[in-house]
Amino acid sequence: MRPARAGWVHGLTLVLDDEPLIVLDPDSGRGFQLTMSGIGDNYQLHTLLADRLTARQCPWRESNPLSPL
Repeated sequence: MRPARAGWVHGLTLVLDDEPLIVLDPDSGRGFQLTMSGIGDNYQLHTLLADRLTARQCPWRESNPLSPL
């Protein structure tokens, strides 16, 4: 029997931790300085940023929007 390979370990090493990030929102002309941790890929980053950037436009939501620089 062949031992299972742990290829997923490589994916874990690519996850960023405590990395600075500058986000520019061209529609509003605002910029944000963030620190991100636990983001595994651009899809996750895009989803989380979209949630925060649109929070102010949705008064029925309870999430906290980002504060501009």
